[in-house]
Amino acid sequence: MKHLIVVAHPAENSFTMALMRTYAAELEKLGHTQRTFDLYRSSFDPVLGARELAPVDADHPASADVAQAQDDIRAADVLTVLYPLWWLTMPAMMKGYIECMILPAKSHRARYSQASRSVSNRLTRPFSYTIFSRQNA
Repeated sequence: MKHLIVVAHPAENSFTMALMRTYAAELEKLGHTQRTFDLYRSSFDPVLGARELAPVDADHPASADVAQAQDDIRAADVLTVLYPLWWLTMPAMMKGYIECMILPAKSHRARYSQASRSVSNRLTRPFSYTIFSRQNA
């Protein structure tokens, strides 16, 4: 199976990051393939800008981070998200990712693109989700 692991924690030595590394290594041992997307150490920008409000077309293509994230979601059989629980919610970085990628029908960045419909379709077909969250981890 193909796994996409999306992780959000600013500290490399956190419990969340250790859990991600252990989980990814175990998947590899089991013969699964995985791609890890670390939101804090990537170029992903969770901030909605004026450019993203325009419909995606030839004159306004989707940004590279949105296109890559949508490709990763479409290619995965299993999506795993890991994040700490702060103030009873996920970090803003993960919230921005979910709003832009996981919920494309409500996404300003992706709602007009063909790619977003493909991601929406991907998430309505048989697909596994796993969410790990720990308080202050």
